[in-house]
Amino acid sequence: MKQEINDLIDDNNKIKEKINLLENLKKYIKKYYNLQQNNNINFDNKNKNSKKELKEINNNKNNIKSNEKLNLAINSFKNIVITSKKERESDKMRKIAHEKIEVPTFTININDYINCLIILNDGRLAACSDDCLIHIYNIQTFIEDLTIKENTGSVNYIFEMNNKNLVSSSSNGIINIYEINNNNYKLIDQLKANNSIIYKVIQYHENSLISCHSDKQIYLWIKYSNNQFKLQTSYYLKNCIENIEKLNYSELICTSKEGQILLFYNINLRKPSDTINKIKCLSCQSSMCLIEEQNLLFLGGTYIIYIINCISKKIINCINTNNIIYSIYYNVSEYCLYTGEYVNLCKYLINDNNLNILSKKSNIHNDIITSIIKLKNDLIATSSRDKTIKIWKF
Repeated sequence: MKQEINDLIDDNNKIKEKINLLENLKKYIKKYYNLQQNNNINFDNKNKNSKKELKEINNNKNNIKSNEKLNLAINSFKNIVITSKKERESDKMRKIAHEKIEVPTFTININDYINCLIILNDGRLAACSDDCLIHIYNIQTFIEDLTIKENTGSVNYIFEMNNKNLVSSSSNGIINIYEINNNNYKLIDQLKANNSIIYKVIQYHENSLISCHSDKQIYLWIKYSNNQFKLQTSYYLKNCIENIEKLNYSELICTSKEGQILLFYNINLRKPSDTINKIKCLSCQSSMCLIEEQNLLFLGGTYIIYIINCISKKIINCINTNNIIYSIYYNVSEYCLYTGEYVNLCKYLINDNNLNILSKKSNIHNDIITSIIKLKNDLIATSSRDKTIKIWKF
């Protein structure tokens, strides 16, 4: 809507400039005509009987008629311009008035950018944000049950382990592990390799974690008999890895916006097993979605959704979109893909190796949609950098 209003203002300014030019032209013609008329009168007094005089007078009379016609043409053009302007303004305002305004079922406000949403095993909604906090909400009332305050940096990503412990990764290089008990929590472990940004951390095996960092390394953490995690090894890559998913017991899927690549990285061999180059991927932690039962990977990028076969490790389709894909979520019960396309929420039906759009909600946030999650009763939760979580009936 802001863009359309700006367009109206620009059109109005251009029309004013044209009218001013026409008015100046009209004044110039009038001034020229008056000057010519005065010259003709003086000439007439001195040479009344001259044939040349009569010819000049006739010419001036024709000029007068021509100037009158020009004035009429200018006024007519002016009216046409004004009418055209009003019609364009009316059309644009009519379009704005009829534009569908999406109203969420509920809105939760947070103090800073929201980076990730998840559903905990107990059914509650958890969100992490740049205010260094983790917020946990009751999804019946959307009242905040618990606020975790142990992080000292922006919380980029959260997930729940198989044993129901909550893990967070932060911009200051710290991984925190929490034990959640109803409306209480306890920090049970804290991991740190250096001060590099941790984009994402995932569970690799039952007793191991893998994190990707801004220092171009992937770190493997192993839990020992004392239930504490220790850094076992690091894997150095040529580019900064900003998003990871576990493919199987030996391979990771890694993306790098910096290198514009997607890697299938073999942990045992400590090297990539396959590489897909020239991928328009993003640094968003929620822009990649793996459907294990179909061996399909959906990767959001700049105006494109990539569909990748994880067996052949090849791109099998590219879906062009009108916006950048910042977040992707797979709903297994509907076999549908939800995408956060800038500020629009889209729902696609997965049809073999293709996507068919089913519905779309436009301009649901004031900034990019960072995460999407399915709640109960056909509700969808979306988070954004506009510092809100919104609940939608979809």
